[in-house]
Amino acid sequence: YDSGVPNEILELDTREARSAARDILRSEGLHLRLSSGSAIWAATRLAQRAENAEKLILTVLPESGERYLGAAIAAAPSAPHPEILPLPQPALAAQ
Repeated sequence: YDSGVPNEILELDTREARSAARDILRSEGLHLRLSSGSAIWAATRLAQRAENAEKLILTVLPESGERYLGAAIAAAPSAPHPEILPLPQPALAAQ
């Protein structure tokens, strides 16, 4: 790691990363892990800055949760794996 390379380091906690990953799951259907949630969180914060108003913010999502879906299914509802986000429930059609 070369600390002279980044222009800025943004700090966040696990709850913020999990929340960002959960938001993307709900809005876009992408099942992401915490590192990707962190990238989404940081890109969103940068995009909200006035100096970035007309700029395109690009981020890389380092991993998806695809390989962990089996663990999500196997986990007991009362004790889910701490890094596995629950899949959204489909809306039931009104009868």
